Amino acid sequence: MRGWGITIVVTLAVAGILYSIKPVYAAIALLLPPAYAVYSESARYWRIRKMENELPRALLELATLPTHTLRDVIKYLSRGYGPLSEEFRRMDALVRSGIPPERAMKGVAEQSGSVLLESAVNIIITGVRSGSRWSDLIRGAAEDIEAVIEIEREKSSALALQKYVTLVSAGVFVPAALGITRRMVVRLTGEGPLTGGPTLLAIQDAVWVHIIALSLLTAIFVSLLEGRPRRALFYAAILLPLSLGTYVLSGGFRI
Repeated sequence: MRGWGITIVVTLAVAGILYSIKPVYAAIALLLPPAYAVYSESARYWRIRKMENELPRALLELATLPTHTLRDVIKYLSRGYGPLSEEFRRMDALVRSGIPPERAMKGVAEQSGSVLLESAVNIIITGVRSGSRWSDLIRGAAEDIEAVIEIEREKSSALALQKYVTLVSAGVFVPAALGITRRMVVRLTGEGPLTGGPTLLAIQDAVWVHIIALSLLTAIFVSLLEGRPRRALFYAAILLPLSLGTYVLSGGFRI
């Protein structure tokens, strides 16, 4: 939340400075929030990927240890595994504050955003509770998680090109083409859109609706393509200001 607060303040400041130079330039500031959203989400995504890539190794090594309690697990995994160890250090801090280990592990795993870490934590808790076949259970979990990671890696590679081409087309290429077309039409029909008559004005007004609809539909499509419908709001937050800003800049609007 702090990062978003700073981004909003910077966006308003940049918009004010650009507006003083030329009003239409203020639209450039609309690119800052989606740029920050892309950065923060990308950083979060890669952190989760690094954390999940450490899971199989961590579990395989954990399976060889004479672990007896959840505190032992937290203590062992809290070092040597990069971002994964950071999550277990958070668990350790909660345990030290008086929260039961099982509750601390489940809470941190849920907040981490990693489904694989949640699954691993549940399996570890089950293994500690049962007491028997600890090594086989943890080793089997490591193998399953490694297989899931490989499947996800292949899936991401296959969808990456299609996803980014779709996003860039909806956010930049299509609005830019419409904006350039609008600028050419204005030059041919006069200094302003009203000189072209009510029909031309209606068409130009419809372009805004088209860009907004395209951004929303693209956000929904890409989120469904990833299998994560909730990310539609994230993509919409990026595409709407990006596409509208691109259209304003390329269309030569005068405010």
